[in-house]
Amino acid sequence: MKKLALIVVILLGSLAVCAQSRYEKMAEGAAKAFNDTHKGSLESLNNSIKADIQKLKFGIMKKGFFNGLTWVELQPCDVIEDTYFIWGDLVYLVGDTIERLGRNKRTSFYLEGVTLMYCGQIDGDILLRTSDTEEGCNLYLTLSIVNECTLLLQTGENHFMDIRY
Repeated sequence: MKKLALIVVILLGSLAVCAQSRYEKMAEGAAKAFNDTHKGSLESLNNSIKADIQKLKFGIMKKGFFNGLTWVELQPCDVIEDTYFIWGDLVYLVGDTIERLGRNKRTSFYLEGVTLMYCGQIDGDILLRTSDTEEGCNLYLTLSIVNECTLLLQTGENHFMDIRY
């Protein structure tokens, strides 16, 4: 009788351990399912917060197209980064003038009779002024940096031109 009681106690103990282990696995599975279900919404919230911070940091510049070029109008709260710009084996500093970007006809950029001046960067774009820009004007020509040898000029809503070193 004592042996039977001992066997029952051992069996009940092992059942309790199995039940606890099963419960822990179920709890882990439920926690994983919760994280998987809400991960997208948490990432979306995180991206939204980052976008709001970016707007506060850079303001809300207005982009537009005119004569096949992308122009931005900066707002008073926009901050231009005074940083250098590497183009192939050249380094441009704020205030440097540029006659032409690129070597080949198809992949180069220049404006006839106009000198460009490098003004800095904002939100990953290069800001350029033309030599005929009036003082105090807050319009800038923009080019996007792809890498050290490639720039991208947006010439229209869905049109782009690559500029290569």
